[in-house]
Amino acid sequence: ALDLTDSRLRAVSPLHLEYLRNMQVAASFSLAVIVNERLWGLLACHGSAPMHISQANRAACEVLTNAYAVRVRLDDEAQP
Repeated sequence: ALDLTDSRLRAVSPLHLEYLRNMQVAASFSLAVIVNERLWGLLACHGSAPMHISQANRAACEVLTNAYAVRVRLDDEAQP
């Protein structure tokens, strides 16, 4: 079996494709928010038409998502 743990681009599951069709969505882009090595949340973007996201824009989105995860961790640590 092929380990896709660190893969950035993957095929979309048939269930997710059905979910997108039910929402009448033609484009989907998701980023995992990882806090303390655990999935804290998911940033999901949807569009009504297919689109290409450049490598530079994907990298920028990943940087912003990671910055958000750091902020969440810092806020959690500041809680009494």
